[in-house]
Amino acid sequence: MDIEKGAIDIARLRFWLSIMVDEEKPTPLPNFEYKFMRGNSLLTTFDLQYVDIKQAKQNVTITKLLDDKKKELLKKKSDFYGLSGEEKYKKEVEIKLLIVDILKLRLGFEQASVEQQDTTRQMELFAAPDMSHNSRSKKKIQEVKAAQERVQRLIEKLLEIEKQLTDESKTWEERAKTDILFFDWGICFAEIFPQEKPENERGFDIVIGNPPYIRQEKLAHSYKKLLCSLYPNY
Repeated sequence: MDIEKGAIDIARLRFWLSIMVDEEKPTPLPNFEYKFMRGNSLLTTFDLQYVDIKQAKQNVTITKLLDDKKKELLKKKSDFYGLSGEEKYKKEVEIKLLIVDILKLRLGFEQASVEQQDTTRQMELFAAPDMSHNSRSKKKIQEVKAAQERVQRLIEKLLEIEKQLTDESKTWEERAKTDILFFDWGICFAEIFPQEKPENERGFDIVIGNPPYIRQEKLAHSYKKLLCSLYPNY
């Protein structure tokens, strides 16, 4: 996987060429759409915005729904790899609609959490006689409002994608080409991180990484803070 679309396209093409060279007679090439994926390897993102999928685990109902959706996604991906023609495009639309459902569950949970924070902060603001405390509450309310706007934008984007995927005026191929711009290791590579296995039995056998050649001091403070919270340094 890579954050650059061009890198993924080239890698996929290189594997197809390797397969073709070894074949004695022409055969249909496998579908690599969900073997090579574009995304940020450090963060779960949708529309280039960080989304905390795991946080919803504190809600038992949402956790159960998410797990069921992931199992269904794994089954559809397994069926997808050997399909061709219109059947391939239909299955890809089904897969993307499942991903949309997973994101709707997660963003709906986040929206409810942010609204609850907003109510709490408003109550603190009006109840606090201390002006310094009042000032801190106002700042927190502004942060919560910004979070509300962010979640609302993502939900609107998600609904727009869902509309494109279910638009019956388009061909299955056109609908299948709808880009969700979503990546999460546990969801997009569900076959490598199966839910029914213990944590220490999930993952890849070999991992080869290319470190990003960047100046850490040029990274936004909020981005560094997020990475530090996800990857603690012991």
